[in-house]
Amino acid sequence: MNIDAKTRKEYFEKAGDRSDDLRALHAVIREAAPGLKPVLFGGMTGKMLGYGMQQYKTKSMKQAGEWPLLALAAQKHHMSLYVCAV
Repeated sequence: MNIDAKTRKEYFEKAGDRSDDLRALHAVIREAAPGLKPVLFGGMTGKMLGYGMQQYKTKSMKQAGEWPLLALAAQKHHMSLYVCAV
């Protein structure tokens, strides 16, 4: 599912039948980690809702990038919760 949204509200609305579940997961994350600011991010394959953006850089990267500690994404057949806690 390629959701092109400019706001969190629009992201949830465009998630279709996954909207209620995404909103519920968003509420759980906000309650458990209120210090992680939610941000829409993503590129060619659509947006995700990220929490706690952090800089990262691999050896092969010329410039540092940003990636969230947690992210929610509505996929075509499921929802994904990404946890990048190393």
